Amino acid sequence: VASSGWGGAVYGSNTVKPFTIKGCRFYHNIAMSSFTNKAQGGAIMVAQTFSLVIEQCEFFENVVLPHLNIYPRTYSGFGGALFIQTASLTITGSNFTRNFALTGQFDAG
Repeated sequence: VASSGWGGAVYGSNTVKPFTIKGCRFYHNIAMSSFTNKAQGGAIMVAQTFSLVIEQCEFFENVVLPHLNIYPRTYSGFGGALFIQTASLTITGSNFTRNFALTGQFDAG
């Protein structure tokens, strides 16, 4: 569980060289929002000049959720499996199954 809300398993930002993830399984990861940050990327979030290559990976039931102990519950988030922001992404031979982002009262999904 990423309580910071950014990438349940992996968070990357500002790198020069491409980062490759190959033959991995991302199962049941959770990115949970905080009072100030929307959750982004149940399994992976990458941002700002980050270059990510994903090969032959499985993404299964990764989720983005609002923090249940914060009121009002308006911060939920985006990208059940992946959230990519101003970054480069290449995906080959990978499977995505039942990943989701649960939106809050004022969010779009």
